[in-house]
Amino acid sequence: MSFPLAFILLLFVGLIAFVFLTAAIGRAYSNYKLKIKQKLRKGYSKEEFIKHFTDLNFNEQTINNLYNKIKSSLPSSFIPHPNDNLSDDYQLHKDYLSYVALDLFRKTQGQSPNIEQEKYLSKKKSVDTFVKILNFAEKKI
Repeated sequence: MSFPLAFILLLFVGLIAFVFLTAAIGRAYSNYKLKIKQKLRKGYSKEEFIKHFTDLNFNEQTINNLYNKIKSSLPSSFIPHPNDNLSDDYQLHKDYLSYVALDLFRKTQGQSPNIEQEKYLSKKKSVDTFVKILNFAEKKI
């Protein structure tokens, strides 16, 4: 193997390692920030979480379904908080949050959303909080 080819191959392997290492460090830092945030605020049990949103006139079953979906996407030590931003705080991808919102809409309404409602999901930050997902699922948008 010639030196330039070996150098390019080594550079490529190094680049891949750098990308994976950067992603791992970013995820660890995000988890660290969330742990600090959780220590500094009042904890919410699942019951308190559901009560918080039922007090805002959302359906208890829809809240429970949303809580379970989001909780299953988080490390077990994290407890969802009603005021958290799902994409910024939990690093959940917008496509996943749109999927959760669509699934809740279908379960709540018994039908798929119309074209206007689906366009709403394509907007940036349309479903990045618990309230926005619940508003979408219960047609309060």
